[in-house]
Amino acid sequence: MSSKGTQGKVWKSKQYKVAGEIVDENSEESVDVAPINDGEAYAKVKFGYGLTINLGNYESARIDVGVELPCLPAATDNAFDKAREMVEKIITAEVREVRRGG
Repeated sequence: MSSKGTQGKVWKSKQYKVAGEIVDENSEESVDVAPINDGEAYAKVKFGYGLTINLGNYESARIDVGVELPCLPAATDNAFDKAREMVEKIITAEVREVRRGG
């Protein structure tokens, strides 16, 4: 059997106010996932997390991050753990950036 390239995706969304103006930053990128053999059914695992950070002076920032990974049905637990790990790493970096004023 041949294998087909399979890709997942990572998305980020931030919204905050700078000098009274609302700024939206959105991105989506593909991530490579191990190939799945042709003819095999596969599942998709999604994990997302969002939070709002109080910046003081009645301002806040909203951050949402999510990951979608295709996988074999028998591997959904491992794929979910990987997706959660990826989201936690990304959102931690985003929170640090917002708190530094970036």
